[in-house]
Amino acid sequence: MTHSAQDPSTPTTHLIDTDGGVQAVARKLATLPRIALDTEFHAERRYYPELMLLQVASPSGEVWIADPRQCDLRPLIHAISTREVLVHAGQEDMAILHREAETAPADVIDIQIAAGLVGLGYPARLGHICEVLLHQPIDKGETLSDWSQRPLTSQQLHYAAQDVRILLTLHEVLIERLRTHGRLAWAMEASADLVRHSIHSRKIKHKWLDWDIAPSFDVETRRTLQAIFEWRDARGRDKDQPPHYMLGDGIALDIARRRPRSIDELKTNRRIPAGLIRRYGPEIISVVNENDLMDLDLIEVPSNEQRQLAHTLEIWAKIQEPVTGLAAKLIMPRPVALAVAQQGIDAISGWRTSAIGGPLNAFLSGNTSIKMGPNGLQIG
Repeated sequence: MTHSAQDPSTPTTHLIDTDGGVQAVARKLATLPRIALDTEFHAERRYYPELMLLQVASPSGEVWIADPRQCDLRPLIHAISTREVLVHAGQEDMAILHREAETAPADVIDIQIAAGLVGLGYPARLGHICEVLLHQPIDKGETLSDWSQRPLTSQQLHYAAQDVRILLTLHEVLIERLRTHGRLAWAMEASADLVRHSIHSRKIKHKWLDWDIAPSFDVETRRTLQAIFEWRDARGRDKDQPPHYMLGDGIALDIARRRPRSIDELKTNRRIPAGLIRRYGPEIISVVNENDLMDLDLIEVPSNEQRQLAHTLEIWAKIQEPVTGLAAKLIMPRPVALAVAQQGIDAISGWRTSAIGGPLNAFLSGNTSIKMGPNGLQIG
């Protein structure tokens, strides 16, 4: 454990680069009621983001910056998982912890979610939240820094420490606002949902479902697209590369529509690179030929009518945001809007039912509507 250069008036920042240092910090955390957590990672050209630093702050403002390239962080992550943890936009942080040590904290408050429940918008940048609540700008100059370099610079260490230390101050202010509005339980439940989603959500991203032309695809095109996207996801995971590196969306759609049964048929699209055909042609043809034999649970494609209703629900949530202080993209993100469009009011549960269940049911039932008022669109 080593110490970075420090202003005597500020809490200490420790750089942890030994297994002994990790174990000492893990023991220290067991004595703390809550901690703040942040990570630095590189996601570019990778299937999973690669952890570069793990930062933890105590209520006193003391910060430990642990280096996963120098030591085993699992004891520290296990200690973190037993504490109340503060994060900002922590979905990727939670996913990283779980991949590193197969555990993640259950007791989490996400500052970004809390801000979205008290009128600060969502998703709000950490700098914006600091400026609004603390009237204090923070230095974001190292946001795109190369965190893989060693040794780390003093500027990098300062940036890594400030981002996690400030969460504790923001927590105090936001908790008071949440209590005043009676929304603390919502923030806690929404943050717990974030952790569960981070750990258990399906990694495969079927982006084709969002394409405007998706409702027009026949069953065989949908089945083939789903199979191709699942194949390229598995291939990307094996090679630690983004799935679209294996096969671009446009070529995937062409293959799903034509369903070539041989390499020669695959080659008839001149835009498919020869190198791709050489490396993956036989596998692609196998996916096309065998996908109808696979045990695929076909994904439902929202109809045009359902997409239009989902868009209307997003507008409905946006109109109410200035009045309620509930961020539209938090209470009615696109997946939730689509689920409501497909399933009705039963698609929401938990904190969303408490937050918007009544007004949403009134809107879906036709008892309220969107209309033009003196100051623009309003619900009436």
